[in-house]
Amino acid sequence: MNEEPIHRLYLHFQELPLSLRVLYTGTLFVLSVGYLFAIFHIYNSHAGRDGDAMLSPQDLVIAYGGSDLATQLETALKGPMAGYRRKSVRS
Repeated sequence: MNEEPIHRLYLHFQELPLSLRVLYTGTLFVLSVGYLFAIFHIYNSHAGRDGDAMLSPQDLVIAYGGSDLATQLETALKGPMAGYRRKSVRS
């Protein structure tokens, strides 16, 4: 190895001890694998909501934005919770 530092203000990756290089490389590897799994999960759970097979920004708007026409409670009562509400509501 060259004894003269590559840059005088910081240590270059090549100048670090082997243990730190392994630590930094392993950390980057774990973070990148987590990032790839997150992208895979978003693609599998949200792709195709707008009718197109590929993932688009509109799919994420549909998934997370909700609807301007009804509140979340109204949407739930008209959808999966419709069988649990009473037919007549007394005020």
